[in-house]
Amino acid sequence: MDNSRKKLRLGDVLVNSGVISEEQLQKGLELQKGSGRKLGETLVDEGLVSEENITNALSSQLNLDVIDFGRVPELGEDILFEKIVRKKRGGYCFELNILFRRLLESLGLFVYPVAARVLWNRDYLPPVSHMGLVADIAGRKGFCDVGYGGPGPKGLLWLEEGEQSVAGERFRVERAVNGDFFIQRLHGKEWKRVLCFRDAPVEETDFQVLNFYCARNEKIIFTQKRIVNLCTPSGSKALTDMELTVREAEKVYQTVYRDKGELEQGLRQEFGICVAFD
Repeated sequence: MDNSRKKLRLGDVLVNSGVISEEQLQKGLELQKGSGRKLGETLVDEGLVSEENITNALSSQLNLDVIDFGRVPELGEDILFEKIVRKKRGGYCFELNILFRRLLESLGLFVYPVAARVLWNRDYLPPVSHMGLVADIAGRKGFCDVGYGGPGPKGLLWLEEGEQSVAGERFRVERAVNGDFFIQRLHGKEWKRVLCFRDAPVEETDFQVLNFYCARNEKIIFTQKRIVNLCTPSGSKALTDMELTVREAEKVYQTVYRDKGELEQGLRQEFGICVAFD
């Protein structure tokens, strides 16, 4: 059996992390019986752990990222390298694209961040909330982004107006009168806008404000719902709360998990994440 895929329950994770003792876990399990409460709720209510203890234990032991109102992801280069490369964990756009920029620069490319708006499935102009990258390659500029899952381009997209194929998917680049670039994706027979941004370098330090906003604002999806994204050779997989969306080329398959048991199974099968919801 692959022990890295073994399902660990919350109590085991907390004990293994040194947050509580085995005796405290048994006490919590006894108090939980017949109460209708989850184990985590019981442990918090009894003062045995804090909510921060639980989220930190889960994120470090199960390779999950948990954004809560008490913690904003760190964007330091060494911290990101340890988290993403050494611990093989994920992250969101600010974390992933900062580290990806370092990789591209180590290859001798000139790369700079840009601030983008996410337009997918929105019929209004949303605020800037995303970091993308622009790379200069032999005098040609290309948009590259490893921090936006789902419908975004899975490779280099040249900043040249017209249609392009990226990883078997069709995209179109438009430039507005004010200079903004709009990235569109062919969705079935319809062109849908994905992102827009201005080709103007933004200092990495300025994304600290957006990082704080995205991690703590109650209206941002990361603080509202369970989010998991994974790029695949033929498309992508995305989990939003209990709904799984699988994209393969231009085909889309959706599954709604009916309970936490099905969710556990789906996370394990689709993403290789083994976790139990007590």
